[in-house]
Amino acid sequence: LLRHYERLIQHLTPCLAQIESWGMPVSMDALNATDKFLIGRLDAKLAEIHKFKPGLRPGSNDEVAKYLYEELKLPIYEPLKAKKTDGPSVEASILSKLKDKHPFVPVLMEWRTLDKLKGTYVDKFRKTIIKGRVHALLNPDGTKTGRISSSRPNLQTLPGGRKGLKEEAKMIKAMFRPTEPDWIILQLDFSQLELRVAALLCGDAKMAAIFKSGQDYHLSSAKLVAPVAWNMKPENVTKAERDKVKEVVFGLLYGMTDKGLATRMSCSIQEAQRLRAAIFGGFPNLHIWYEACQVYAKKYGRCLTFWKGDPARRRPLLDIADPSSFDASTGREFLTAAGSKARNAAVNTPVQGSASDFMLMALVEMVREIVESEWPARVIMSVHDSAIIECHKDFAPFMYAYAKETMEKQGWGDVPIAVDGEAGPSWGELEKMEKWLAAYFELPEGHKLDLTTEPRVRVTKPDGTKTAWTSAEDVGTHVYDDFNATVRGVVAQLVAA
Repeated sequence: LLRHYERLIQHLTPCLAQIESWGMPVSMDALNATDKFLIGRLDAKLAEIHKFKPGLRPGSNDEVAKYLYEELKLPIYEPLKAKKTDGPSVEASILSKLKDKHPFVPVLMEWRTLDKLKGTYVDKFRKTIIKGRVHALLNPDGTKTGRISSSRPNLQTLPGGRKGLKEEAKMIKAMFRPTEPDWIILQLDFSQLELRVAALLCGDAKMAAIFKSGQDYHLSSAKLVAPVAWNMKPENVTKAERDKVKEVVFGLLYGMTDKGLATRMSCSIQEAQRLRAAIFGGFPNLHIWYEACQVYAKKYGRCLTFWKGDPARRRPLLDIADPSSFDASTGREFLTAAGSKARNAAVNTPVQGSASDFMLMALVEMVREIVESEWPARVIMSVHDSAIIECHKDFAPFMYAYAKETMEKQGWGDVPIAVDGEAGPSWGELEKMEKWLAAYFELPEGHKLDLTTEPRVRVTKPDGTKTAWTSAEDVGTHVYDDFNATVRGVVAQLVAA
């Protein structure tokens, strides 16, 4: 643990302080446009609500409850958590159960969602802007697994376009855009990081082989377990089977029970059990590691994360050995709520906590290099497995290549770490990095481009075929002091060929 402190943790505070100081750039014009758009949407929904009940205030729980249960006579459901006030609940989970009972309910839900978006991501954000930037706090101990969290305001929970909010989510993220001329946003994401970390921790050769091959991991897994799971030939596996395997694999990494898996996949408990058994049978080392995590946590009352193969962090899990989880009269063990949570953490924390350090170490290295080299770039936020950077567009090709290499080199063992990149004028207007680079270096229509810091270049043609990684020396072009000029020379040769 001391070694991990010396390698990473002691360097983390100045790194996060620098990211907080740089802050996220906010366009006031974009914020005001988003505010106006949401007000228009809210007014339209309010007009629909008043067609059902004139004068109703949709933000008033008392008025809504009276209309739903006294006038419309809709069924009353008990909330999952005890209410602080008397009377039937109108919280979101209850409204979702009522949405098919009367057409008023979906309209009310939309109004409340839009009202929450405006209050959380426009009104509150407006109060935190200082000279065109939001300086959110980054908390290194904000989660029990080791991930950093964000607060005042929380920039890690911006809407992601789900639940029919694609347009609103894009506008809210688009508020975050560089205010300096010719600066853009880069976002680099670890690809399937937690799954790759699980493969590293368990040492399963089949998992490592799939990642090395570059194939679709979940499709390959589905083909591997198909004969056992569905009595099906591997070549007959479809997207439906792939998606089920994906759900089970991630469910296992979060310690989910068979009942939880069945609920998540809308299938029987028997099918969930069969899938779990098939996956553990297909990846035996994953099964051994999974059980070992539970045994270790029960024996020592804690779990560990790992970094470069060494123990890194320790998380107490005292509830995993809760005495109340054993029925002496029958000799059977049952799970209390606290015990169940601890068992989930015994598997999830080693994966998620170890994965978080990949991002933290990369952030430390990138921030240090940017400051010391005085690059025209800033790391402005980290959201779980991604780093968000703003930089001058002419520096973006090199910054992307450097950040990608820095993140990918954090791995160890036989499992390759992969990083995907995006770029655009704002956080809400990003496109794949290969496409952005092709446009920047003026490649013909339909081509894509990827590069490294050497630089080496790889072009993807419209038919999907890719050139080999190519340097200036490989094609006999001049190596310029300017990174972009060298890349242009190599690209010109590759396209001509």
